Amino acid sequence: MSITPEQIERWKKEYGSIYKITVADTDFVFKTLGRDDYINISLKQATNISSFDHEFETVSACLISEYDPEVLKRRAGVCTIIYDKIMSKSGFQDVEAEEL
Repeated sequence: MSITPEQIERWKKEYGSIYKITVADTDFVFKTLGRDDYINISLKQATNISSFDHEFETVSACLISEYDPEVLKRRAGVCTIIYDKIMSKSGFQDVEAEEL
């Protein structure tokens, strides 16, 4: 995938922070998960979709570069790795909290 500096600037203007991750020799560019996307995906999860489907929905909502969806299905860990990174960059991470 060839991403131009101009494309990166357009994505940043549209989505704010963007990130690139390379998994299984494939580059993926993603935006963080927004609250509206999170709510919509959570509502789908309430209808008993599998955890893989939940990960796939999240990744699909956040990937902004062109990619082959079959890559996410062919190798079991690819979607999970991207999902974990999206969730981390979207604020779903363990942080220390001080007991008061």
